[in-house]
Amino acid sequence: MVEESPSEVVEIIQPDAEGHIVSPNGSVSVLFPLLSRRQTFQVGVSTNYKHCLSGMMPPGTILACVRVDTFDEFGRAETGVILTSPARLDISLNGEALIEPSILMRSYDRGAVKLLFRDYLDEEWSETPFSMDFHSEDGLTVRATPIRFGIFALAAEMGSLPQAVNQDGETTVAPTITPFPTPDSEVSIAKTGRPGAAYGPLIGGLASYIILLWYVRMIVMRR
Repeated sequence: MVEESPSEVVEIIQPDAEGHIVSPNGSVSVLFPLLSRRQTFQVGVSTNYKHCLSGMMPPGTILACVRVDTFDEFGRAETGVILTSPARLDISLNGEALIEPSILMRSYDRGAVKLLFRDYLDEEWSETPFSMDFHSEDGLTVRATPIRFGIFALAAEMGSLPQAVNQDGETTVAPTITPFPTPDSEVSIAKTGRPGAAYGPLIGGLASYIILLWYVRMIVMRR
């Protein structure tokens, strides 16, 4: 096993057999074909959103974040690895996702959903080819065939999304999606050199509200 790894699960992949790894929550799987590499190696997977929020954030709203790491057979981290045969990366989304699968599928048909990739040598995100298979109202699968690994972000472009049609033929308005905000503490430190400055307006508004409640209470008591 790999020590101090960001991965939630790690598997050993042998060159003379297919290899398979599944995230603990079952939402991500990576299948390695025979001779994807000519030597034994280890692979780790994590679905923590923090991997997509560090460094340069991807554009749009993050719907899924997957980090795939490779290690040599002794557990030492590797970078710049290129497979001799592409792996198969599957990301499953169900009804508990930020956007309903039916709406997300329609957005994919419009080109409003992207699978972005960033490796550890390049901070910029780039689009990577993928397909999306709609199973039912409760789920769909995003599939890609990468030959190198890093961080993958499934993101939806900002703006209005198409309406979805339910089984009764009625349309439902797609939810408005917003990007993940930059933490206020980081913004305040960058702009003022002291943490918490960005909370000033919030604290001031809360103080005004408390004073207003006290004033109303005094008027009621006098009556």
